[in-house]
Amino acid sequence: MSFKLLSYNIDGLNNFALMERTLSIIDIILNANADVINLQEVIPDTFEIIRKRFVKEGYSLSLGANDKQSNYFTVTFVRNAFSNSIYSYSMEFTNDAQSQQGRNLLITEIEIPETTCTLMVINSHLESSGTAMKSVGSTIRRSQLTWAFQTLIDFEGPALLAGDLNIRELEATTVLKSVGNNIKDAAEYLDDINSSTSNKRFTWFIPQSIDSKDNSGMKARYDRIYYTSESLRPLQLDIIGEEEIIDRALAQAIGEATGDAATYLTPSDHRGLVLTFMLPTLSNSSSSSSSSSSSVLAPQFRTEVDSLPTVVMGQKRGRDAIESSSSDSTMNNDDSPPPKAADQRRKLFLDALAKRSIQ
Repeated sequence: MSFKLLSYNIDGLNNFALMERTLSIIDIILNANADVINLQEVIPDTFEIIRKRFVKEGYSLSLGANDKQSNYFTVTFVRNAFSNSIYSYSMEFTNDAQSQQGRNLLITEIEIPETTCTLMVINSHLESSGTAMKSVGSTIRRSQLTWAFQTLIDFEGPALLAGDLNIRELEATTVLKSVGNNIKDAAEYLDDINSSTSNKRFTWFIPQSIDSKDNSGMKARYDRIYYTSESLRPLQLDIIGEEEIIDRALAQAIGEATGDAATYLTPSDHRGLVLTFMLPTLSNSSSSSSSSSSSVLAPQFRTEVDSLPTVVMGQKRGRDAIESSSSDSTMNNDDSPPPKAADQRRKLFLDALAKRSIQ
C-alpha cells in the first residue's frame, strides 16, 4: 500500500499577513490530500485555527513540545482512516545535541489498518544557528540529526524523519556516512532512479525583494525527508507552496503603514514537501474488523505544549475507546496503558536512547 507524507515549515514567526498566509497554507495542505502532516513553526495564535480545520477534515492531532523562549512548536496530524491508533511522545536532545532553541523530536507511531504495520514518523525542526562546520550551531545540528537517525534505526519497523532540518549539504553527508547505509535521503533516491528529473530542489527562499522574479537571494534545501531504506520506498516527491498569494501593491502598502515589510509573497519562506511512499507488503491482521470500524473517528489528543518534561510519553488511543468522543474535542484523557507487548517494546526503545544520551 502507499501513503502520502507532507512536511511544511509554515513560518508562524513572521507577523506579516499572518492570517492570510495561514488560511492559504491550510487550503494548500488539505488539497495535497496527505495521510500524515508534519508542521513546523506553528504558534499559539494560529494553532486553534489549524487544529479545528484539520480535525473537521478527518485528522487526529499529535502535538510537540513548545519552545518556551520563542513560543513556537511542531505539530503532526494523522488522517483517521490511515490509523487504527496513534501513540505519540516528544523527546528532548541531551549532551552534544542539547538544543539552545528548544528543539526536540516529536515522535508518532501509527498502527495502520489492514496490516500488522506500525509506522514511526519523526517531526523535527533542528537547530537553525551556525553555518560553518566548526560553529557551535553546526555541531549541535549534526548531533541532533545523528540522534534522529539512530532513533529511526532502533525502531523495529518502517520509520521516517521529515521536517525543517536546517541541514547543510556537508553536514548531511558527514552524518549519513556515520550511520552507514541504513538511512536514505528520499530526494536523492528519486534522483538516482530517474536522472531526467531533479527532486533535490531548494525549499527555503528569501528573495532580494518582493519584486524579484528570479528567486535571487538566499536559498537552501533545509526541508528534507529521510527514511529507513529497508522498509520504505519513495515513489514521488512534489513541492507545494510556490504560488504567490499576497498582492504586491497590498504588501507594499502594509509595509509602509506598519514598518513590517514583506520579504516574500508566497505562503511561507519555505516550500512544503509531499512524498508518496510505498509500504512493504504486510499480512492483513484483521481485514474484516477494519472495514467495520473505518467510519469510526480515530482519536485526537493534545498534550499541553508548555508543560512537557524531557521525555513525554503519550497514551495509545484506540478506535474502540473513542466511539463517543466529539470530532472537535481537543482533549481525550484516556489513561489506559498500551498493550503489554507494545509497552515492553517502547520501554526497551527508550532505555536504549537513554543509554546513548549518557555516553
